[in-house]
Amino acid sequence: MALLTDRFHPVRVLEVGEGLSGAFAGLILATLGYEVVQVRAGLRRDLDDLESAFYDRGRIVAAGTGALEGLLPLTDVLLTDLHPVRMRELGLPCSEDDLAGIRTGLVEVAVTSFGLGGPHSDYAACDITDWAAGGLSYLTRRNVPRDDREHYSPVLPAGRQPEVLAGLAAAIGTLAALRLAGDAGRSVLADVSRQEVQASMSHSYLPMLLHNQILFGGPDTRTDFGWLVPASDGEVYIRTVETSQWDRLVEWMGSPDWAVRRPDELPLYYSAPELIAPLLGEWTGQHTKAWLLEEAVRRRVPVAPSREIAEVLSWAHLRYRNAWELVDTDGGSVTAPRVPLLETVFPGQAMATEQIIRRWADAG
Repeated sequence: MALLTDRFHPVRVLEVGEGLSGAFAGLILATLGYEVVQVRAGLRRDLDDLESAFYDRGRIVAAGTGALEGLLPLTDVLLTDLHPVRMRELGLPCSEDDLAGIRTGLVEVAVTSFGLGGPHSDYAACDITDWAAGGLSYLTRRNVPRDDREHYSPVLPAGRQPEVLAGLAAAIGTLAALRLAGDAGRSVLADVSRQEVQASMSHSYLPMLLHNQILFGGPDTRTDFGWLVPASDGEVYIRTVETSQWDRLVEWMGSPDWAVRRPDELPLYYSAPELIAPLLGEWTGQHTKAWLLEEAVRRRVPVAPSREIAEVLSWAHLRYRNAWELVDTDGGSVTAPRVPLLETVFPGQAMATEQIIRRWADAG
């Protein structure tokens, strides 16, 4: 049963994209009960086989060359992550006036690196460009002493985070745009910029930067390191991000000589982080995981249980909740988070464009 419908038909989404942002947004919308048709003909998909198996679930695939022209007038939401130049080449709408010219009430959600308008909108960019342009490569950089800036290095995002985060923003934007279109009785364009999505994530860093006076030109005193250390009955993970967290950890350990701050001297955790784990492990190894975790909460020190992916996949609670499913890929079956889908959607099954047009036309 569709979760999100009007009185006549499920909300129909036409996904026209090449990257991960559109694929992830489409997956979320299909999970919510939208009927998502994915157009692939004439597009260069920037997903490998494994990514496609994960992110392309829950869609009907329109493989015909006339899919875009035939389906667009019957669509409730156009979802695209194409570059603006490519959008114009394909004749996709790039403004609310363009949308209204196709059909009143049509919603478009466009995910691009720098947005559809502005001086940088036609710049070519990639995942790491979006991350850097949004400021996060600087904010999450590896810490180095102030007088050793030539060894500065940014932290690269794992798992194509800029595209995934923008895809989440696009899915949320779809919900808002549909509500606005219904209330206002007009077409709505949601313009999602990956750069702006990354920049919006910086709010979580600002208190930390202010605390360490980095925004005012002071030295970078964050202890942006983590250590996997032994407990008496296993392992725990400790990661001190702010100086105050490190100070509380030192106090908890009884202020050992190697961790005490010395005037005009860089502390050991800052200048030689690789030496911390064995020294810290001498203390943590004397205590159980349960005690370390309980005391860490009370003392506001970031300590977490070590949990590998294999442990997560076999966790009894998630098995009980039926949280996983097997996804077939060219390299074999892999375990992935389960996605609840409409019974009428068949992942991976291509349908002729004429069938989809007839089905949507009948529903409309």
